Amino acid sequence: MVPDLMKLIEMMSFEHEWLSEKFVAESQQLAVNEKGRKHHYVPQMYLRRWALDGKVQPTQVDTRQVHRPQPPKEVAYQNNFYSLPPAGSSMDLPLKWLETHLGRIESDCADRLGELEAWGSGLVSDDALKRDLSVFLGLQVTRTPSNRQRSLLLVNGPDAAKRMFLRKMNPRLSIAEIEQSMRNRHADPKQEVLDLMIKPECTDVLIQSL
Repeated sequence: MVPDLMKLIEMMSFEHEWLSEKFVAESQQLAVNEKGRKHHYVPQMYLRRWALDGKVQPTQVDTRQVHRPQPPKEVAYQNNFYSLPPAGSSMDLPLKWLETHLGRIESDCADRLGELEAWGSGLVSDDALKRDLSVFLGLQVTRTPSNRQRSLLLVNGPDAAKRMFLRKMNPRLSIAEIEQSMRNRHADPKQEVLDLMIKPECTDVLIQSL
């Protein structure tokens, strides 16, 4: 029998300020003048923790290709990775706030990683610290280029496969609920993927997990 994945997710889920509508709204307000183009999918503050003489050495895990050491600001980024529509055209507020949003979380996590390091080896009993870093790690998994490509494949994939997946993951869903989950909220697939990345509580995120 296929486990009820939705029930398992519900048991493990928790609310967090960084995922709240209020925090998102604040990010949208702060992003009014956002003009940055170099969007890092691995935060610079995290890369700096691994730097030697101010540089890190990127390595492609799948191909084992080792690149020359570089400053963190020159590693793990793509121009306009979180921007919609393409650079140079008009851009509404909801389409350019994600970089600001992630930056706010990274700023808080820079301190939290320092606290984790201070614990040293052994069991970490600070539940708040573990919750914060769980959100940070969850976002890190979803924000990479490889996950972007997987998500785009799923968003653009055949409807029959999506329906089958939803039925297996949650047999309690009605036909109407499955069809509602199938509907993309945005015409642009990239925008749909970005929405799934920042709102993991949405039912549609199940498709991303396929």
